[in-house]
Amino acid sequence: LAPPSRPTGPSMGLKMPKVDIPKVRLPRVDMQKAKAAALGLVFAASLALAFPTDAFAAKSGGRIGGGSFKRTQMSAPRSTGASSYGGAQYGGGGTTIIAPSPRVGVGAGVGVMPMPVYSSYGYGAPMLFGPSFGSLVLVGSMLFMATSLFGGWGQDEEEALSVCKVQVATNCPDRGPNSVLGVIARLADEVDTDDEDSLASMVSDVALALLRKEGDWISAKIESVDVDDEDEAEATFSQMSLKERAKIERETINRVRGNDKSDAREGEGKLEDIGKATSAVITLILCLQGRKIPEANDMASLRKSLSSVGSDVVGNDSLLAAEVMWTPEEPWETMTPDEVILDYPDHIPL
Repeated sequence: LAPPSRPTGPSMGLKMPKVDIPKVRLPRVDMQKAKAAALGLVFAASLALAFPTDAFAAKSGGRIGGGSFKRTQMSAPRSTGASSYGGAQYGGGGTTIIAPSPRVGVGAGVGVMPMPVYSSYGYGAPMLFGPSFGSLVLVGSMLFMATSLFGGWGQDEEEALSVCKVQVATNCPDRGPNSVLGVIARLADEVDTDDEDSLASMVSDVALALLRKEGDWISAKIESVDVDDEDEAEATFSQMSLKERAKIERETINRVRGNDKSDAREGEGKLEDIGKATSAVITLILCLQGRKIPEANDMASLRKSLSSVGSDVVGNDSLLAAEVMWTPEEPWETMTPDEVILDYPDHIPL
């Protein structure tokens, strides 16, 4: 007889109680809805980074502006109707000088001109002659050369238009009258936004105030766009202005071309908060004729650019329109360098 088999395995011959394990049904996941939810979260995060929120948006800002996009023109008539940008009306400015247009034209039709005919009896009555093919080629060549040399009858560098933005982030160790924010607050009270010379003087003084505080600079951004005419200049100027205005919640100083649309302040903060050290961002948006602000990528080039702003806009007709913006405006509000980085990611660190 064969020996009995010995039990093997974890039970070793012992009877294990039977345990009923309940079946857990996992909810069925709709992958399409899951993907949509994930994309929604990504989109919301993108919006949070692209647009300022209460967590890091500056709450107050100032804005002073004026000028006209109608320039003095030597080569073509310009209308002097009112134009506008950013909700403020800008009346036509400058003097329009109408120059006679060239009398030679090449078009679909060919004109006939009277020419005197010489005979043995002297100059007689004019007779009508049509131009020959050779004369048309000669006239066309002359027009092409003139257009190439003179830029289309008067479009030279002295009349070229450009719209530029000069933006500097700086530290303000105090908010006194000699600080950058203190100087801008005083200039904003004194400027006459209806007077072009007064506005140009403010732009120059703001550039000078920034130059005097070179050691406090944090970062900067200079953007310049060449435009073909006043309409394009106005549209580009308006886009730059709206982009910067969207970064603040309320414009507690907002005076443009004599119109005061300042928002009410929310109420003064604590006394100990007034005048605290803060970071600040100062923005100049300029429409220039015959001038262009050089770009900046370091301290030296920014110094050169601000010097150009301070000197080019005073004593000549190069400045057509300007806006000066700054944030924070309320004296009890502060801004940190981290908030500057979040709101102005395109700045070049200095």
